[in-house]
Amino acid sequence: MAKGKKKSSKKKKAAKKKVVEEKPAEEVAEEVPEEEVPEKEEEVAVEEKKEAPPKPAEPPKPAEVPKEKKRETPKGWEKEAVDETERLEFEDKFNKEKAFKHVESLTFPRKVGTEGEEKAANYITGKFKEFGLTPVDEEFTFTHFVNEVLLRFFEGIEIGLILTALLLVSFLNPLTALRAGFIAGVIISIGIIVFSFYTSITARFYYKFQNTEGKIFKAIEYKSKNIIAKIDCTKGKDAASGEVILMSHYDTKSQTWPMALRATMFYINLLLSIIIPVGYISLYMLILVGGGVNLVLFLGILWGLAAGDVVTLVFLEFNRTGNESPGAIDNASGLGVFLELAENFAKDPLENFNLTFVATGAEELGLFGAISFLKAHEAELDPDDTYFLNLKIAAVRGHMYIPGPIGYPPRLPCLDIENLFKKTMKRRQIPRKEGSNRRLRVISPWVLTGSWNDDMIPVIRGFKANRVSIGGIRRRMDVIHTKNDTIDKVNIEAVDIVGKVTAEVLKRLDLRARP
Repeated sequence: MAKGKKKSSKKKKAAKKKVVEEKPAEEVAEEVPEEEVPEKEEEVAVEEKKEAPPKPAEPPKPAEVPKEKKRETPKGWEKEAVDETERLEFEDKFNKEKAFKHVESLTFPRKVGTEGEEKAANYITGKFKEFGLTPVDEEFTFTHFVNEVLLRFFEGIEIGLILTALLLVSFLNPLTALRAGFIAGVIISIGIIVFSFYTSITARFYYKFQNTEGKIFKAIEYKSKNIIAKIDCTKGKDAASGEVILMSHYDTKSQTWPMALRATMFYINLLLSIIIPVGYISLYMLILVGGGVNLVLFLGILWGLAAGDVVTLVFLEFNRTGNESPGAIDNASGLGVFLELAENFAKDPLENFNLTFVATGAEELGLFGAISFLKAHEAELDPDDTYFLNLKIAAVRGHMYIPGPIGYPPRLPCLDIENLFKKTMKRRQIPRKEGSNRRLRVISPWVLTGSWNDDMIPVIRGFKANRVSIGGIRRRMDVIHTKNDTIDKVNIEAVDIVGKVTAEVLKRLDLRARP
């Protein structure tokens, strides 16, 4: 250490000491502890410490930002935040050979009220017993009032209005006649749109008029039954988080015209029923504004369209229901999946959900099995934690078909279940065909008029419901409800896809209910 530096520090200390001595006694008493003279060794240490270069001043610490209070996850949301595909490696137990055997065993005509229907019901009851379940029969009755009387009545009104409006336009003063035609056109448009696009209205008619008998036209009374088997969850029936109800109808029907032809004629009729009133309105407006109109040509076109509309209605009127269809696609294929799932879950129940398997009767004549089940059990079920799955057609390899909104205005099926199917299909990465890089997925088209299925009944009653099938069914519309709906039309791989994916979805739904 340099001597000069040491000397100057000693001088400074002496000066400090002198100042202290000159202060009043009280002040000295207070300050002495702070200015206490250190020992010699300590002096040297202090001096050395002072010689060290001064440390750079630390920047002032930023003011502490108060920690944001952690938001609590709303009750019930924690399960939605979890990706089930990461929490469960699903083990497939679905046996496609056994499921296909059920399909083969149930491929025969089984229209309501026939021996075939009874034979199918006995087969399902026997299988439930084999699986260790206790099947219960719930019988019901219904009439064909809606199809045989009510819908035909509305068809008659449509034909009458169209022809009346055309006659008025053709043989009266054009302006007066067109006013009448305009009114008739509006009535026709409203009526057709309401009773065609609002698919759920027809289902509501079936629900409301299940046992109605016509006062002018006597409706036929039918009998059928639902076959029900229940599987309690492992926690116990009363401790369950909810109910899952799987439905599949076991009746069949054949019709005079194939489904594809009927659908084509139906939509032609619908389109013409809208175009004709638009034609009335257009002609009326042109005459009002004084536009040049070739009345003969315009009326000729309207008469041609009206004739086409009437022909399609008459064509549909001659469509008769019979018992010629073996119903392999519709719906022995769905029943095969249904029964194999029942056997699997009888051995390995869900942990949190009770399962109910309902083989419904009389679906083909008006959804009456589903209607009767809801009427008997609706009060026992909570719409918030009850899920319906309708297994309808598992026959043609293709995209999974989980229908979207029903009718217009739309009634929505259960989006939670639809999303679980989408996740499961994405995880499985099933190729469209062997060697293809393209994968099967879930499609959810809008369900428009003419498509009536059991899942519609719980939907219109406010429950969570979905239909499960294979989208490739469109390629078999030419054989459904005909004598050509045979076992060779059913693809075992389609049965396998629907069965395995549905089983996994149920397991994943169950997983979400874990605490």
